Amino acid sequence: MRTFTRFMMVALMLCPFLTSCNSEGEDLIYDGELIERKDIVLTRSEQEMVTNSNAFAFNLFEKVRDDLAEGKSFMISPLSVTYALGMLNNGADGQTKEEICKVLGTDDVESMNAFCRKMIDESGKLDPSTKLSIANAVEVNQNYKLYEEFIKTTKDYYDAQVENLDFSSPSALKHINDWCANHTNNLIPTILESLDPASAAVLLNAIYFKGVWTKKFDKKDTKSEKFTLASGKEKKVELMHQEKDFEYGSNGICQILRLPYGNRAYNMTILLPNEGKTTDDIVESIQNENWYTELKLYGNKVDVKIPRFKTESRFRLERVLSSMGMSSAFDGNASDFSKFCTTPTYISQVIHKSFIETNEEGTEAAAATAITALSAAGPTVVPQVLEFHADHPFVYIISEVSTNTIFFIGEYNGE
Repeated sequence: MRTFTRFMMVALMLCPFLTSCNSEGEDLIYDGELIERKDIVLTRSEQEMVTNSNAFAFNLFEKVRDDLAEGKSFMISPLSVTYALGMLNNGADGQTKEEICKVLGTDDVESMNAFCRKMIDESGKLDPSTKLSIANAVEVNQNYKLYEEFIKTTKDYYDAQVENLDFSSPSALKHINDWCANHTNNLIPTILESLDPASAAVLLNAIYFKGVWTKKFDKKDTKSEKFTLASGKEKKVELMHQEKDFEYGSNGICQILRLPYGNRAYNMTILLPNEGKTTDDIVESIQNENWYTELKLYGNKVDVKIPRFKTESRFRLERVLSSMGMSSAFDGNASDFSKFCTTPTYISQVIHKSFIETNEEGTEAAAATAITALSAAGPTVVPQVLEFHADHPFVYIISEVSTNTIFFIGEYNGE
């Protein structure tokens, strides 16, 4: 399988004060006023960060899919992992720093920090009906001391909460899990099952998104219908249905449908394999850094059917990230985090959890990443009305329009 480009991810949340949307969803009214889409303006170096982050997104998605997902529906937030690794990289040096940079796709740590800061500051301002929540924290064992320069950088660029805890106390684990729950609207109530008292620190990222469709589905049109699994077996799932104007395209591998949220600052792109093709073919062929612009989509009236679904995932990413090129970070004898902690440390675990639910109203999604540092001392012809019936496995991407940054990427296969 080919290797893919990288990613930087962010996550959002749509607040519940959306008042109305016309029948075709062309205008969005919020608090009595028509709202327009705002864009994020990027510098050239920041545009390069998007290219690198999207590359990381596809690469991580492919690795998790091949090595961990075991053929089941799953979803990840590459941006959440990027934020956690981005913070960590400010404490790395030597070979370890080079490897983390290689995995993230850039050796320009300062530009990476600046991009992360910009996305925190601006992503939540694009649509008043969409509220963005990106949070970072560094929980430090009271027996260890982090370097002041590392603390300053994580606060300045990642808006990170940095605090000391007694890791030997059960209250420390509860505090970390409560932080995760509070920053994911309780969609991810726990990120750690246990906390090693010998750990030096835990680096945390949490992302929350809730978006309503610009054109909602009517619940009365949702019906239990046939869905064909990858195995060829059939099962019944709840398929939502509507026929309206959407951006649509197709190629030799798949049909593509773009479903916007709110004022269209964010959307979900669904890639549905053609007959005789599979999601494997999509993963192998999608155009990495130009994935968004190279999808030739046109406005069409489309008869849409997509499942109402909910997916929860939990992955340990040490093996995946090591295979991607940052093996020394997990080796107590080779790791170099000499700018992180006054005591030699290495990474003992990287836990990533995610949640997504899609229904007639829209999508709610969240992701969290925890990195634990341990002491090392040890186009086609388009008919008038098209059909897009997602009644078999598909890949989906939630992204921001102006930068094309990928927030979430997943696969739904009915199981």
